[in-house]
Amino acid sequence: MTLLTDIKLSKAKDTHESEKLAELDLLLTDTFFSFGFHLSEGIVDPYSNNFNWHIKKPKKNLTKIFQTILSDDSLEGFVDALQPHHPGYLRLRGALSTYSNIKKSGCWPEVPARRKMQKGDQGTWISVLRSRLIISGDLPESTHSNPHYFDDVLEDGVRRFQARHGLEVDGVVGSKTLAALNVPVEDRITQIRLNMERWRWLPQDLGERHVMVNTADFKLNIIENEKTTESIRAIVGKRKRPTPVLSQKIRHLELNPYWNIPFKIALNDIIPSIKKDPNYLPNNNIRIFENWEENARELPPESIDWSQITKRNFTYRFRQDPSNSNALGRVKFMFPNKFSIYLHDTPSRNLFNMTKRTFSSGCIRIEKPIQLADYLLRDHPKWNLEKLIAAVNSKKNKTILLSHPINIHILYWTAWVDNDGIINFREDIYGRDRRLNIALNDKEISPEVLYGTNSKKRYFSSLIPPASNPTHIK
Repeated sequence: MTLLTDIKLSKAKDTHESEKLAELDLLLTDTFFSFGFHLSEGIVDPYSNNFNWHIKKPKKNLTKIFQTILSDDSLEGFVDALQPHHPGYLRLRGALSTYSNIKKSGCWPEVPARRKMQKGDQGTWISVLRSRLIISGDLPESTHSNPHYFDDVLEDGVRRFQARHGLEVDGVVGSKTLAALNVPVEDRITQIRLNMERWRWLPQDLGERHVMVNTADFKLNIIENEKTTESIRAIVGKRKRPTPVLSQKIRHLELNPYWNIPFKIALNDIIPSIKKDPNYLPNNNIRIFENWEENARELPPESIDWSQITKRNFTYRFRQDPSNSNALGRVKFMFPNKFSIYLHDTPSRNLFNMTKRTFSSGCIRIEKPIQLADYLLRDHPKWNLEKLIAAVNSKKNKTILLSHPINIHILYWTAWVDNDGIINFREDIYGRDRRLNIALNDKEISPEVLYGTNSKKRYFSSLIPPASNPTHIK
């Protein structure tokens, strides 16, 4: 602003300040390109900072847009041309405005800590809880004869709050619900901004019909024409074995699959189990082969001294045959990727009843594999639900190529607005929000731009944008 002030003063004095005008022109041009890059492609490089992001970023022709603006002599439509057009991004932008207004109005009150709050309770803290839920839109604002009483209406408000925060929906304010209630509105605003940044990293066209997995929500969503038509509960990678962010196409599915157990799982999970129980392999229908070659010789488990097996000398391949105990269940959905990540069924059905479902080694287990298979095969001339179920019940291994491969996007959303306009928040299970927030804060410090050649005055311009498509990502 000092430079602009100097120019205005010079103009008022009718002095010639061509150097300052040139500097202003450079700064404004630099600002345009920085703002345009950040709005269209993001402020932070997603391929750095251990974000585990493996999707090619979009790229806008900023020079062409800039030339169009200059020729039209108008900034109208500038932001719209650069920002993502995804409904998910635009809805989050509306949520950002809503929560910013809550902050301007004084935020929400902190709910006093209690062991538990539930229907039938009375106390002054109940009125604080009621105010908190009214401010966030979880409870309608209405007069109440006794605001200190926990009634049915308040219980419904607590349930709505729990549902949109991924908590157990029981209408009781326990420790987890209380902690979520007392997250400051500033933190929720930050959470919204972080997820808007992720939207900028995505290509504009995700596919008219696609599958989207939100690992932070433990859900697989089938999306048609930008609307979620079905949600299926999912199990995702553990904190130490997180599911990566990637986009591919589901090209085929396998009924009654074999499970060729990955090296790390075999080494870290299977071998310790064998050492505890010599019958572990036959009891779980797991066979062992000499190596990973297609025609490798099968070996009897008793021929190997398991006590001597280490990471250095382990060269065997474990394969679990199709069975009721097969870890992949009845159906496996394949999409090529360098991580060997895929969707699959599981015999551990009870895990889907858990609220937080981080139990896998990176792959994604889904609750309704037959329904998903039927959906993917709906245009296949040789398959219908009846034939699919019969093929699964045959217990025979079979591969089916999809007539129309479908996009699958495995993403990480900790804040989003659903089809009903409800803002949802989820726990940062992999710490990616924390790392992204640190990276964004680092970007707030811009490099200095010298004013003139010898002047001691300094002005600031935006950061030079990083390369859009690093060579190490394919």
